Amino acid sequence: MVTEDKIAELVARGDAEALARLAESADKAIAKAARRGLHHLRTRGVKVAAAPVARERTRTPEARPAAAEVPCLASSIDGSGERAIWLARAEPGAGGVSIYEAYVHEQNGLTGFRVSEATRKSFRQLVRELLGESKQFSVAEVPWRWARAEIEEAYRRNLSVGRAAPVDFLRVRPQLGKAEPLAEHPALELWPQAPEVPREAGLRLHELPECRPWVPDPIEIERVALKLGEVDQSQLLVNDQQKAAARADVMARAVREYFADAGRRERMRRRLLDTAHLLALAGPARAEDARAARAVADHFAPGASPEDSPFAQRLFEKCFRLPSSAEVTAEPRPAGGGLIVPP
Repeated sequence: MVTEDKIAELVARGDAEALARLAESADKAIAKAARRGLHHLRTRGVKVAAAPVARERTRTPEARPAAAEVPCLASSIDGSGERAIWLARAEPGAGGVSIYEAYVHEQNGLTGFRVSEATRKSFRQLVRELLGESKQFSVAEVPWRWARAEIEEAYRRNLSVGRAAPVDFLRVRPQLGKAEPLAEHPALELWPQAPEVPREAGLRLHELPECRPWVPDPIEIERVALKLGEVDQSQLLVNDQQKAAARADVMARAVREYFADAGRRERMRRRLLDTAHLLALAGPARAEDARAARAVADHFAPGASPEDSPFAQRLFEKCFRLPSSAEVTAEPRPAGGGLIVPP
């Protein structure tokens, strides 16, 4: 065990190398005493290597306790598949906060990146505003490790699709430290097996600000609208029951064909897992919604049949003004009322 007497002995011998090693000790008292010893040697004219303090300033964020002193944030995913992630860390000495604001798209990778500085007070105010209730999206506090891994994974998507990453990200990427890949999605760690939730809970997800903006691609909406228009105008379907059955067939086929693409199924699964994780981090008040999102994610897992998923069906149905079973469909549609529901 190193003691101050041992350090005094090293000073007496003029052993600068041993003192330099001790100056990097995790024991603050030993490191401080060793640095004093090095200073004493300098005053005696002994050549001493540059102080190790400079190395302390270049440590990666993972090695900085300060990185955990301020929260990182992530938003829910919008209708285009994009979300915002705010990496933040406290800067020692200055009392400020460095903010790395990234925009992450589920297919295109990093689409935007901005670096800014804020005082702790203004950063706390920003966090309060972002965590406040919104009808369009939600934000939750997330671990630095998860946020950093998400940004790095988005950067890898930039590389895979040949899309240039934002210049500001490339400039500060070395300063952000190494991104540790997650062994498993956090939502799967919380619920290795999908929880059992009522059918209504899965449908209710579409009413939440996190999932309300989600709709199929615009070109697919237009294609389904044409098919539904053909049903309405068909001379072969003579009553409301036949037309209702034909509409249901159009919607079922649309879901089946849309999610026949394995990449699209996986993106929707990942989107729901991300949402389950975000809702779980938002606190106990969102626990049931988190469980529902985790359960519905399995509707898009390999081997599943999305066309049987009420959530997937509702993804299409909410885009159209379809008559309910209780409506008298013989009544003419009001003038100017199209099939597609505006976003």
